[in-house]
Amino acid sequence: MKNATAKNDVQVKATTETAEFETIKVEGSDSKIYATLMKHKTAYDAEAEFKNTLKEAISASVPNFEVFACDPSIDKNGKLQFVPGFKPAVGYSYNELENLAEENGLRLGNKFEYVLFLGTLINNLIAEGWSEADAWYSVCVDSKELGHYRNSADAKHNFELTGSRRIAGKYDLANTYKILATNEKSGCCWTAGGCYRFNSYNFPLDDLCLGGKFDSFNCESVGWFVR
Repeated sequence: MKNATAKNDVQVKATTETAEFETIKVEGSDSKIYATLMKHKTAYDAEAEFKNTLKEAISASVPNFEVFACDPSIDKNGKLQFVPGFKPAVGYSYNELENLAEENGLRLGNKFEYVLFLGTLINNLIAEGWSEADAWYSVCVDSKELGHYRNSADAKHNFELTGSRRIAGKYDLANTYKILATNEKSGCCWTAGGCYRFNSYNFPLDDLCLGGKFDSFNCESVGWFVR
């Protein structure tokens, strides 16, 4: 979980269309919620690793941003939409996703933003009554109860439609891998989380992999768009 390049100086303006979709606000690095999370006594190596990456994200001075409640899909006019009931927008290369983002007044979120989003998710789970231990475990060790995996309850063994499995205000956790903003030094992009084809304990939500090529088609991944 190393070598991320944070692009926090990027400013985008939402189009009229994207402004209408439901989003979740993620507070920036200076929020007290992350300082509280850093007090967690880790019980697993995966939790300790996430905690270290959260510390990096806190130090990266990430500003507030918004992530869409639903995964992206494509409407009949070829525009991005973030609504329930559609096949997720898989099958695009990184370069194509960057173009889609620009056309829709959005951008791909980066690694540190994704980590802060997961920190927000842990915080929201606890606020909804989860124990601190269970919230950390489910995000970092085994995300079976948070998303759609091969071993999740009522697994479809194919993509679920967008707007599935709402957890702490967010739909579509797992089901598809999420493609994050590029790491310019490595020449590769990040993918995060897991998908419906694999078990939750192999690819929990905090799993981060650096290696996707810019022009390769990602048949099980969607862009992780933010604004």
